Amino acid sequence: MEKAAPLRVRGLVVGHTVRWVRGSFGDEVHDRALARLSEPERAMISRGTSLLSWYSYTDWWGYLDACREEAAARRGVSAADFDTRFTEGVGGEVVKSVYRFVLDYFQLTTFFQYLPVMYTRNLEPVQIEIIKNITGRLELRFSGPEGMRGFFARYMPLSLPYLARLAGATPAAVQTVADTQELGSFNLEYRFLYQPG
Repeated sequence: MEKAAPLRVRGLVVGHTVRWVRGSFGDEVHDRALARLSEPERAMISRGTSLLSWYSYTDWWGYLDACREEAAARRGVSAADFDTRFTEGVGGEVVKSVYRFVLDYFQLTTFFQYLPVMYTRNLEPVQIEIIKNITGRLELRFSGPEGMRGFFARYMPLSLPYLARLAGATPAAVQTVADTQELGSFNLEYRFLYQPG
């Protein structure tokens, strides 16, 4: 039987996450979130990361979820507010630092062509397929190991409107077209409608 590929996240994302949590909610939330993790998970977050190296997605996701819970308990931040702030804080930093020139100089449809590359360079193994990409409408399919479904289910409905706003467009709706899980894998499809800027 073939061994499943490990779930991995790029150090760029891990580093931005830790800095964002500490800057947005303080060291107490960060420290209490770390205390919830196992020793190996804590070690991965605490020792720092190299931007281009790969790290355990499961450890990072566990840290992010613990921060979400601690931000609610210590700061009264709702899950929805945490998720929106994460999308704009961490996702926004990654996009602005690496892909800002595309948002500034090209149409949104051109930027959306980069989404598969943007996500697969930072998360693996995941497959992203653009089904339709015309002005005002984007349809995407995400698939991969079931352990990564949470990220795409939670953050894509927030990320697509945020990216559109960065490019000066007006988001209209994000619709879940398909959401299936079977044999340890997931498949999510989204339809995103927007008014160009």
